[in-house]
Amino acid sequence: MYSQYFLSYMIGKQILKKSGITLQKITHINFNEIKNYFEQNKELMYSKAEQAMVNILKDYFNNESLSRIDGRTMAAAFRRFDIMERYLKNEMWREENME
Repeated sequence: MYSQYFLSYMIGKQILKKSGITLQKITHINFNEIKNYFEQNKELMYSKAEQAMVNILKDYFNNESLSRIDGRTMAAAFRRFDIMERYLKNEMWREENME
């Protein structure tokens, strides 16, 4: 479940960047434009965010095979917020990996 929240976060960041606005600037005026962009690009954005999440987990656990990592261990990393702190809040990482 935590990973789905992170995927949503990453997709939201992609939408805001492509729209050229901040979260605070979303209004009833520009909401439909943002929603339409999402509807037209959601498969690509989800795929991109999913691949970024796989890369994050491989790097975080220093392991190329995610099947070797216990699911409880992955869930704990999300619950502790470690992944968010190390990757998703890091603007330089986002620019390199989420463009």
